[in-house]
Amino acid sequence: MTQEQLNFNPLPLPDDLSMTPQDKRLYERLTRGPIRNIDIHREVGLLHYSRRFSTIREKLEPHGWNYTKKFEGNGVFTYQLERRQEAA
Repeated sequence: MTQEQLNFNPLPLPDDLSMTPQDKRLYERLTRGPIRNIDIHREVGLLHYSRRFSTIREKLEPHGWNYTKKFEGNGVFTYQLERRQEAA
């Protein structure tokens, strides 16, 4: 991997992105670290969050960021933010 392929873009601040209050709450929580789907309601107060993740992805892609979804088992998923690296 060459330096041109590395992403050095900082994570955008929540106030720099045009989002609804619900999207912003979820994004702010993701900036603090990974969150499991079973904890989103308790920590963020959202029952339905799939559209929230789509919006976050749309807002972060121009900045070189995205989120990952990792299956933990028994219907539990962990979401976290990550930098996108350019393909060679």
